[in-house]
Amino acid sequence: MIDAITAEKLSGIRLLIVDDNSALAALLVDAFRLAGCDVDAAGDVGATLQLATRHRWSAAVLDIDLPDGNGLELLQTLRAGGPPGGLPAVFITGRPDAARVRQVAALGHALLLPKPFDRREITAAVALLLTRAAAANRAGKIGPA
Repeated sequence: MIDAITAEKLSGIRLLIVDDNSALAALLVDAFRLAGCDVDAAGDVGATLQLATRHRWSAAVLDIDLPDGNGLELLQTLRAGGPPGGLPAVFITGRPDAARVRQVAALGHALLLPKPFDRREITAAVALLLTRAAAANRAGKIGPA
């Protein structure tokens, strides 16, 4: 179960989930749908880019290690065609080393969440990013935070 504040922030947003682990992706889809999100899911970079021709997302949950690329580069590609300020993203990984932490921090409007995590942690992370992005946009600070 997620808290009311998180549910309020997530209700009605369109979310992208990209993970090649189909069992984890299904759990994430269920968690975010229960939180009121419209969810699109893909298992690799290619499928995500096909979805991107038809959808715009409010936020994304991306695995870093994908079979045909990585989530860090994928986010940069998705942001290139989007609005100023970029797509907020939570990166998930089983290998949260210092280099990856720095890479994610450099992207702006992004967080790194090491695996394993629970439903509350991942939904709260996305809600936090959406709150930060909205505050930055209101303050006129578009781009990396």
